[in-house]
Amino acid sequence: MDLKATKKAARKLKHCEKILLKHENVKLSLIPSNSLFIGNGGLGCGIQREFLTDLFSCYGALEDIVLLPDKPYAFVVYKKTEDSEKAFASLHGQKQKSGHMFYISYINRSDVPQYNATYSCWPKGLVLMEDFITPEEEFKMLSVFSFEDCNDKAVLKHRKVKHYGYEFIYGSNNIDKNKCLDSKIPTICMPHLEKLVALGYIPRVPDQLTVNHYLPGQGIPPHVDTHSAFEDGIISLSLGSQVVMDFSSPEHEVVPVFLPRRSVLIMLGESRYKWKHG
Repeated sequence: MDLKATKKAARKLKHCEKILLKHENVKLSLIPSNSLFIGNGGLGCGIQREFLTDLFSCYGALEDIVLLPDKPYAFVVYKKTEDSEKAFASLHGQKQKSGHMFYISYINRSDVPQYNATYSCWPKGLVLMEDFITPEEEFKMLSVFSFEDCNDKAVLKHRKVKHYGYEFIYGSNNIDKNKCLDSKIPTICMPHLEKLVALGYIPRVPDQLTVNHYLPGQGIPPHVDTHSAFEDGIISLSLGSQVVMDFSSPEHEVVPVFLPRRSVLIMLGESRYKWKHG
């Protein structure tokens, strides 16, 4: 950047710092770290997680991306500090092909928000059960759901998938109920599904399972699961790491829900049929 552009970027970054202090009470860091504050790069600016993932993953392996509802900034966390330094050097104050310009600074990893809404703000019908399985059960499930042998059909843009019971056809967003897969829901899952039936959250043990494998920073666009293919009571079990699932209403209200590792989320009623999740 030339001197004029450098001064402009510095002023913009100072403005971003004031916003961050006001909303999160967090200061920017002058010392390089693996965590970046992305001014001008949040949901409030129309930036989506997938865009940030595609852009910032070019510089190294991502650990996390945090976007907060309506905020004009985001946070990107790399596994290695040298990768965040590369991203900072390449993207800070530089106009992208998309027309976006981000103002970036380092931030301490401990200051990156772990945002979650209060239960009272959650979509109606949403149930979260923490520590639903043990670490030993999680380890066994991850070995059963290995993706080392997956074919090209299982690789989507931002994730890998496996289907059990019935295959979900993404072109029509439905399943063919006349074509049952040879791969049934693994037996390791059955006691936990039966537990949810016994607790009254679902009426019967499901006959279809989709396993999504996400790399750090990857995600899935907001959607409502197909009404004709799936009944009320969508179950989501988080394995391997924590994640934030964003719920959005038809009125454009956004509620981020923090899902701890080994927790199970159950979407019933409005949270299943009315709100999008991603």
